[in-house]
Parts: sequence; structure tokens; C-alpha cells
Amino acid sequence: MRIAVIDIGSNAIRAAIYDSNEIGSAEIFNEKFKSDLVMLLDQESLDTRHGTYNIFNYFDHVFKQLNVTRVDCVATEVLRNHKKAPEFIEQIYKRFGIKVRVLTGDEEARVTAEGLISSIPDAEGIAADLGGGSLELAEVFDKSIHQVKSLALGTKVLSKLQVEDSKYIFDNIEKEFTVENYDNLYLIGGALRLLGRCYMDYNHSVIKNLHNLVIDPKEFIAFLDELETLQKFQQFFKQYKINKYAITVMRGLIEYFKPKKLIVSTFGLKEGVRFNLLSKEEQKKDIVIERCRECAKIHIENLVIEKYVELFLSLELEDSSDLTNLFIITLILSQYTRHVDKNYRAEWIISFVLTTDIPFNQNQRASLIVSIAHALSNKSNIVPKTIRKILSKKENAYAQIIGALIKICMMVDGPMLSRPSFSIIYKGRFLEVVTENVMPRTIFDRVCEQLKSIGLSKRYLQD
Repeated sequence: MRIAVIDIGSNAIRAAIYDSNEIGSAEIFNEKFKSDLVMLLDQESLDTRHGTYNIFNYFDHVFKQLNVTRVDCVATEVLRNHKKAPEFIEQIYKRFGIKVRVLTGDEEARVTAEGLISSIPDAEGIAADLGGGSLELAEVFDKSIHQVKSLALGTKVLSKLQVEDSKYIFDNIEKEFTVENYDNLYLIGGALRLLGRCYMDYNHSVIKNLHNLVIDPKEFIAFLDELETLQKFQQFFKQYKINKYAITVMRGLIEYFKPKKLIVSTFGLKEGVRFNLLSKEEQKKDIVIERCRECAKIHIENLVIEKYVELFLSLELEDSSDLTNLFIITLILSQYTRHVDKNYRAEWIISFVLTTDIPFNQNQRASLIVSIAHALSNKSNIVPKTIRKILSKKENAYAQIIGALIKICMMVDGPMLSRPSFSIIYKGRFLEVVTENVMPRTIFDRVCEQLKSIGLSKRYLQD
């Protein structure tokens, strides 16, 4: 059952198609077009030819080609208060059979926050979604959404008012949205994400996926100062089509909320709409693990993950669900190499981790790269130096342990894993593999080398 979501915004109309109604299914289509819907709405009659209808016609064609069985279409500020909105909604239904649901400002803020939580379950702070017509704010913690507010601070609104002073943003937020201080400010919406992308590229980040990018607010403000004042940075405005009013809003948000971290999220309104279409059972699942499972589905048909988790837990490391999840993800991705030259499997998976839209956080991506490098490669320089800098020494040690354990599994039982044929026990301060099978001397030596690596890392963690 393929599901499509259409988001009608002030700046753009976008659509995404998901392969199934399971949380692990990926987008198989995602396209957006610049919107001139306001020009259509200002016409005397909406029963006419217009580019907006061409967009919907294209979406309708693709939906049919890809056998979409359900379409959910939502609209935001652009239709919320326009007198021609009912007529436009009627035209869309008459022409394409698509029902348009206009969200209130509070509904938009809430659904956007639900999209954020679906990808970052432990999100705690303020979600800020900037569009052309409005700025939605939502307070999130404990996997719940609390205070929400929609403010008329969209980029098109500010452009009409010619507002370039961040104090205007500060004052309007202060009047309508009073909350306690939070460490995190989550940036959602095309204009704010674009600033994050610009910052990422300017700093030559080795991680290419924008989701969960963490930025220091002081560094970001310094970057915005340079972006606005130095002539040599004007190329960014041209290349990225940066909206100067988005910078004004960004400054106002930082000044008001005083966050310790800015976190960019590529999950927002359409992901929130889609999340609400899932069953309660699917909503409870870990989206990262499920996306990895779906990705490597044909490669892990015989993989009994629970048995490998038991083996991992026998190492008596820190009792942490995040650490166990990191092991599971590394285990799954280590199997996602069946059609890749064995000499380049680590490089291939590392490239995948750096670019995939699976919603890893930064530390997960960095830890996965370290663990995959240890599991699939013998090269010491395969992990970029900038990646190691993201992780603490403790996180590096855990990632190395996970990689070493998976390497042992593949050396003892072969690269296509099903269930471990061995166990690991402690002999005093040392680790030993217990197996009924006899290993060639070379394999035995390599296994011992990895056991030694695990032992040294464990001792470092205990000191």
C-alpha cells in the first residue's frame, strides 16, 4: 500500500510517496515546485489554466504510475485565511479527486512537531518551522507536544513589511509564546534548512546529510554575520538563493530562546502527516533500525539479530539501549554488501552512512563509520579525521569494540551471518572465543588480535 502526502505551502507545493504504511519504508518519490498559488487565488475565476494545476496534474500522473492507493493533501497559511480557498479546494477535487485539508496554525505546528519526534524521539526543546506565510513554534519533550503557536512571521510576510530587524521577531515571539529555557532549538522548513545547508557546505562537512546537523549558535551567528557583510560570501546568496528574511527570523529565534544547540531537522510537516497515518504499533518502532532493516532486507533474511545481541551483551559493556542499537545497526549494515567488491565494502558503507536520508544523528553516523571501518576493513586511514573529532574517546572506544566483535563473527562464521556458532568468555582479564570448530592458524591469530583490541578498549573504558 503506497501512500502519498502533498504539502501546499506559501513558497512551494511538494509531494512525497512512501513505499508502504510501515515506518521503515523509504520515500520513493520526493519533489517540490515553487508555488505561485497566490497569483492564481487573486484571479477572478479559478476555473482556468494555471501552473499550479500543472503541478497537481503531474503529481496525479506519478501517483497513478506508481500505484499509490492513498493521497493525503494538507495546506497551510496560503489557504488558511484566503477567501478563494474553498473554490480552489473544489477545483482540486473536481480535477484530480484529491481532497485538500487546510490546517489551522496550531494544527500545523503540532503535526510538524510530530514529524520531528518521529525521527528524533528524544527531542527536547523548541521546534521552529519557518514558511512563507507563518512561523510555527512547538514545545516538545518526553515524546509529547506541549505549547504550540503559529505566528505571522513568514518570509513573505516580512518581505511585504520590509522587516529586517530581529527585534521585531523577538518582540512578537515574546508576546505570544512564553516558555522556559531549553537547550535545543530545532530548525525546520525550507528557508532555515537552507541556512543549515549553506553552513554545512561552507565548513566542508564530511557528513553530507543535513538531518540532525548540530550547530553552535555563536558559530552560526558569526557565520551569518560574514554571510551578510563580506562581499566574497555573496556567492552563497546566489548559489543557494538564501532569503534575507530567513536570516532575520533566525537571529530573532536565537536571541529569544538562547539555545545551546541548533539542530536541523529534515523531518517536518509532511513526515508528521505520514506518521499519523501509521498504526500505533508502527509508530512505536525505532525508525532508524527499521529503515536499516528495510534497506538490507534481502541481505538479512537469515540473520537472527537477537542471538548476536546476546553475544554483544556478554561483553558486559555499559547498559545502554543506544549502544545496543548501534551494534544492531552496524550488524545490519555489515551485511548490506553482497554485491560490492570485497576490497571496497567498508568505503561503500561509509559513503552510504555519510549520505543516506535514514535519520541518524551526527554521533550515530560518526560511530557507525568507525565501527564499520573496524568490521570491514584493515586500513587504518579509512575514517576521516573530522569524523573522529565528532566522537569522544569513550564513544570511539565503544565503536571500535562493536566493529571488532562483528569482524570476529564474520571471520569465524563467514561474511553472510545467520547466528553465532561461538560464545565469548572471560579467562581472568582476557577474552576467549569458545567454539567446537577448529580454525586455521591465520584465522585464529586474527580472532585473537580482535579479542585483544576489545580487551584493551574495555580496560580503557574502566579506567
